[in-house]
Amino acid sequence: MIKRATLLVAASVLLATCAKGEMSSPQTSSGRLLPAMSEEEVRQDLADRGYGEVYDLRPQPDGSWIGSAMLGDKQRQVTIGSDGSVTAQ
Repeated sequence: MIKRATLLVAASVLLATCAKGEMSSPQTSSGRLLPAMSEEEVRQDLADRGYGEVYDLRPQPDGSWIGSAMLGDKQRQVTIGSDGSVTAQ
């Protein structure tokens, strides 16, 4: 009975957290955030936004990605946020 009650409380807390939007990217055992998107998803998202020749993509501890890509005839340093936002410099 106690195990069942504990499970119900844990499920309630989890559901409440999801409802508030406080869930973040999954973490590794060391506490480091896993990327919110896979490398393939990041590459496709950049291609959909007009970027080509994407290379040197690296996941960051906060779940974002950084790398380089071409936009038109200019090389850009791109950051893809864990929320999918893209910034280029």
